[in-house]
Amino acid sequence: MGVTVNAQVESKAFNWKEWQKGILPALEPHSEKKLQLLRDYLVLYLKILCQRNLGKTTFPISIVDGFAGGALYSGHKDGSPLVLLKAIEEAEFEVNRGRQIHIKIQPIFYFIEENKYAFECLNHCTVETFF
Repeated sequence: MGVTVNAQVESKAFNWKEWQKGILPALEPHSEKKLQLLRDYLVLYLKILCQRNLGKTTFPISIVDGFAGGALYSGHKDGSPLVLLKAIEEAEFEVNRGRQIHIKIQPIFYFIEENKYAFECLNHCTVETFF
């Protein structure tokens, strides 16, 4: 019995060159599902970790996104950096619901992107806009 694996992978590079004109790449359906899972996982993960953070008012965490992209896709769909930023806010709200002493989640984000144009869009969508 043999197994044949096709080693060729079609590369569909995202085009970020015209992001300043509002022309953004499309986010494929499977990527939307992946991002929903990422958000759900991070919110639940932080809720669990913060439950063990008894007596403390801060919870520091480092988050690395190794293939960050431009953070925003056509149709105003969030990429992973924006999903992560919003998930932190959601988790903090959920963690503090019903608590007398609130916990402040203090994330340090590392967004890594090698494409110059995607990085420019990422920087605009996060540093210049979100904060």
